[in-house]
Amino acid sequence: MAHREDAAADADDGAIKIVVVGDGSVGKTCMLMSYTSNQFPTDYAPTIFENYSAVVLCDGHEVPIELWDTAGQEDYKRLRALSYWKAHVFILAFSLVSPASFENVAVKWVPDLRASNPDTPILLVGTKLDLRESYPVVKELEARGETVITTEMGQQMVREMRLEQYLECSALTQVGLKAVFDAAILAGLSRRARKAAVASPANAKLRNAAPPRAANRHDGAKAAANAPAPRANAGCCTIQ
Repeated sequence: MAHREDAAADADDGAIKIVVVGDGSVGKTCMLMSYTSNQFPTDYAPTIFENYSAVVLCDGHEVPIELWDTAGQEDYKRLRALSYWKAHVFILAFSLVSPASFENVAVKWVPDLRASNPDTPILLVGTKLDLRESYPVVKELEARGETVITTEMGQQMVREMRLEQYLECSALTQVGLKAVFDAAILAGLSRRARKAAVASPANAKLRNAAPPRAANRHDGAKAAANAPAPRANAGCCTIQ
């Protein structure tokens, strides 16, 4: 697993660029470290900027990825925005035991990401899944008149904000953790393929061609019936 801290690095080398954003203290760095090194950090230190690189085996193919960790604090807003450049996918993290971080998804983070990267897919990820059933944590929230964030609440947020997908995970226990990055890698691959297709010479000719004939109402059904079934292991991505 290669690691580097380089604010000028980008994904021009063909890597899938995954940028992790969200409020401070929601577990972004823990999520990245647990995924890349199988280690859970015990000491909290606010991230300013970090960049991790790796190669994953995804459905039989080696895929280079760049994982960009960002600071959630408002003081680093301008620096954080630099990491959005050429992102293929965003992981927008909030804590399942922090209602404020969940509220900021709609109030702060989605508007911020859409302003700079309107077409980049956003995966919404609830972190600290291991604490959602913790009795002391639940009681502490209740004492403040708050509750944990449920799966249904996260799914509703995705629908309302038109995000790509909703997932939950724990960096400590690693439950759901691999699924988060599998989904991000696949979304990034899809995003890169769409961009490449739009920029291809063949598509340039198509844009200048005459409009297609009116589609028969049964054409879509025929295409769906003839389309190959998705591979069962398409979501399996393993760090090399």
